[in-house]
Amino acid sequence: MPRNLPQHTWWQEHAGDPVYPGARVTNMDAIFKVVAIWNDHSMTNSAFSDTLGFITELLPQGHTLPKSLYMMKQVLDVAPASKYELALLPPGVHRLAPYSPVRVEGSSAGLLQERFWYIRPQESIEELMMDPDFVTAIRTAKAKVVGNYWDSPEWNRVNKATGGAAAGPGHGVIALGADFFQPFKSRQWSTGGIWWRYECLPDGASAWAEWHSLTVLIEGPTEPTVMDAFLLPLKADIARLAPPKPGDHGVYVTPAERDPNTSAIMAGSVFLHFAVLGAVYADSPARAKMMYTVASWVAYLVCPFCIMAGTKVDDVVRYLGYAHAVAIDRGCGAGKTCSMDDGGDERYVSEFVNRVRAHVAEVYRAAGVQPPDNSPFKGLSPLLSDDLYWVDANRLWIVPFCHAFFLGVFKDFMEAIFAKGAAARDSKVPQVTRDDRQIIKGRGLGIGLHPSFNRRPRDVLSSSKGSWQIEDFARALECFLPLMFRPLRSGSASEQVLRPDIVKKCFGHLRRFGLFHMTHHSFDSQGQMLLAAVAAHEELLAYGKAAEEDLSGGKLCTFNLHLLACQLLMQVVHRGLTAPLGELWIERLVGGKKGRSKGGTKSNPEVTMMIDELVTRALRRARLKYAHLNLQTWQEHVGRDAPLGVPRSVLRAEGHLMGAPKPFAAEAWGSVQNLVKEKLSINLEPDEWQRWDARDGTWVMVPYTEGGQVKPYAARVKYYLRLSLPAAAGEQVLRLAMCDFLPYRQPLTDPDICDQSIAAPLFVHMSDEGKDLAFVPFRFSTGGAGRLR
Repeated sequence: MPRNLPQHTWWQEHAGDPVYPGARVTNMDAIFKVVAIWNDHSMTNSAFSDTLGFITELLPQGHTLPKSLYMMKQVLDVAPASKYELALLPPGVHRLAPYSPVRVEGSSAGLLQERFWYIRPQESIEELMMDPDFVTAIRTAKAKVVGNYWDSPEWNRVNKATGGAAAGPGHGVIALGADFFQPFKSRQWSTGGIWWRYECLPDGASAWAEWHSLTVLIEGPTEPTVMDAFLLPLKADIARLAPPKPGDHGVYVTPAERDPNTSAIMAGSVFLHFAVLGAVYADSPARAKMMYTVASWVAYLVCPFCIMAGTKVDDVVRYLGYAHAVAIDRGCGAGKTCSMDDGGDERYVSEFVNRVRAHVAEVYRAAGVQPPDNSPFKGLSPLLSDDLYWVDANRLWIVPFCHAFFLGVFKDFMEAIFAKGAAARDSKVPQVTRDDRQIIKGRGLGIGLHPSFNRRPRDVLSSSKGSWQIEDFARALECFLPLMFRPLRSGSASEQVLRPDIVKKCFGHLRRFGLFHMTHHSFDSQGQMLLAAVAAHEELLAYGKAAEEDLSGGKLCTFNLHLLACQLLMQVVHRGLTAPLGELWIERLVGGKKGRSKGGTKSNPEVTMMIDELVTRALRRARLKYAHLNLQTWQEHVGRDAPLGVPRSVLRAEGHLMGAPKPFAAEAWGSVQNLVKEKLSINLEPDEWQRWDARDGTWVMVPYTEGGQVKPYAARVKYYLRLSLPAAAGEQVLRLAMCDFLPYRQPLTDPDICDQSIAAPLFVHMSDEGKDLAFVPFRFSTGGAGRLR
């Protein structure tokens, strides 16, 4: 190669040349694949250098593959992590400064700086606008559908407050997601992360991990007690992204577009893009840090959103009010009585009052004294500052449904009814009998899973439910527990295995409540949606009443239960349905960061995480910049990941729990039905579909019409069929589960164990063997990290 050019510039100019004469791989494709392998597998630099050295030895003389990781990163324009490093210095020095790995001199000598990384949202937006698929998504957003954000009172309020400037095509509403997590299994270390995404993009695209952007990464090993330094620069940039009041706000971007004739990516017209903050996702501990409130509502004894106060039950604070009104002796409602089925605004603390309490707490914090006892606030969060003039102090925070319900209420219930030993003796909750436990456990051992679900269903009788993930509870509630808890049949007689009856009734209340909020729905009108939401709310209140009385005497009336009863229905009223608002997108991002760092470092995992983030961004930019080269990762090349050219499915894997699948039109469903029937009438070739024989199949619930009645049956998945729809259906990909019914053909009709809210099959077909086969849209998923684009 010529010596008069910077080496990385030469590779960029010769990106499409073969890596050696006659090679089918180009320079850029080779660099892209090798760096992606290093990044995906968290290889150490020394391991990568050895591997690269061996690869270069195998190549013929005259090859042009770079001989170092450093040069490959130069070619891909990977930004150095130090570009985004900032330091929170000790008091009296400076609030923020560029980080340097030295001790602070002068009056604060000997004190180490606290390091964090900050990537401005404006920079991430400019990168997103390089993706023509994202540009199309944001331009086609804001379609009003009953139950989505664009049809909600909250969007109408935000749109009015910002003067309608963000309502046009190409503008958007962004959400923050925050969490603190442990990157190591055997070492105490807490890393903080704040991500952001655009809300309510079409076809569930808000759930796509490649369109989520890291903005703040906080170094451990301990969590900060004050978030000012981390949130202040973010607040300033969010304020500048919003429509002016007054000032020069927004960010000028050049959107990428596809040539309709050649599909080549080209630059569109520059425009001023606005984005307004509309939501913050976080579990309770992270939300307390972002909101500047007390971390423990058990210690504080008053709900921050309503006047309900805690009551001690066996020396532990619980939040009652489901069966009997509670006399309030503290907080804003002192001297009143409060019940959880009270309607109207009297029970709730207004947005104005909470703003005042936050401002007062900030005055106390500045003076170095504790805030008033009747206030849940410890200060004024930058996210509630006057610069973000459109933010509602009460509506900004998304209810962490997945954490509060699955890891809170539902987990507490399951542990209580299956408690053992001392926990069972101390519990006031009725226990499932020993004989019934054996039946349930045997059924659980007989349930197998398709490998794409990653893990077997956990044993509900195990004492290790503390290690369950949210998805374990979600899959159990929807798929496995109705089969494990179904009545024991003997001839025409049946006997319950989930006893006593109050336990079965409470399971039914929680299942119906959980399924409504975790599942995507389609409603014809706002009134229909609200009636369904109220019905689900009544199920939770019925469980709360039982938990306060006969089920547990109040021991199961935790703050998580109160938070759901207090805020979730109000959130549906103001924002729309819960399923698109789940916080699992943050969990997926955290899981990705933990997985990438644990093999690459024993200390300072945040550096590894930042390098991973910046390399991933560089790979995405390269894929778009060199679109004509059709760059692929090695996994895509060998078929383990979907190649770039395959259209996304509107029923993509994470659609059921995390996205908002676009329903097919009637004619599209008809086309699919005819297509599948046609395929069933011929012999399918192995490459036309994929077939797996799981250990005992994956069990799903399907409705079946028999004698004029629609009943829920258990069906076992035999095959998975992946079909590309005809052009009339939008060139999408459909995944179906082909199921056969259980041999005894007994419907699960107990309304507490299994109700009618299940996935309807596309159609039922009689096979040559005389077995009924149900074709069910494959919608449940454990999520995924997405792929590079």
